[in-house]
Amino acid sequence: MITETTATATVSPIRVIVCRVGLPPTAQQLVPNERGDHLPAMQAIVGGHVELLSLESGLDLWCNEDALGLQLPLNAIIAARAPEVPAGVELIELGDDLARPGEMGEWRIHGDFFVARNRGDDVADVTDGDIAAWTAAWLRGRHLQCALEVES
Repeated sequence: MITETTATATVSPIRVIVCRVGLPPTAQQLVPNERGDHLPAMQAIVGGHVELLSLESGLDLWCNEDALGLQLPLNAIIAARAPEVPAGVELIELGDDLARPGEMGEWRIHGDFFVARNRGDDVADVTDGDIAAWTAAWLRGRHLQCALEVES
């Protein structure tokens, strides 16, 4: 969220949901650095370079892009519908265990991650309802894994 002050623009902290392995989700502030950049705080949460997964519910999930290579533990399993393939694009099969376009599948999220609302190209505050939903999903999970169904 950008707010303007007299002659310069300042960037405000953003409220996000942080999901650490084995712990319930918590609301935390993503505080920008002195240049107004949230990236260092994002990388600190996930423990490395960030990767974005857009959820259809207006939320973005940010995780470590090299989680499998780093052998980070499984943190969450999130139901998701595989996107349709745009016209003129050829589908390359990567394996029998992957959902085909339009079918339900899942994302397996390894390591710590966080969730924020998206507003176009900007990261925005999560709502109280978002926090309640993620906490409830975590409490329903088994073996410290949460399962969330993404709206289709």
